[in-house]
Amino acid sequence: MEPNPMLAFYSVTPQGLEDVSKYPQLLAALLEDPTWSEEDLKKLAGLNLLRVFRAVEESESPSFTTIQNNR
Repeated sequence: MEPNPMLAFYSVTPQGLEDVSKYPQLLAALLEDPTWSEEDLKKLAGLNLLRVFRAVEESESPSFTTIQNNR
């Protein structure tokens, strides 16, 4: 199987964002940009993910706990 050239593109890490320890600096820089609101930054920092997790948890689909208990 030949390597996918697009994967090389996506594996490039922006300088200054080598790992999650750099996220506070990213969020601080974005907060200084007037095009980013505090609400936008909250979403970027994880509120969207939490919203999705809550929606999944509240859905009628079996939860992970239910699946684990039924094993």
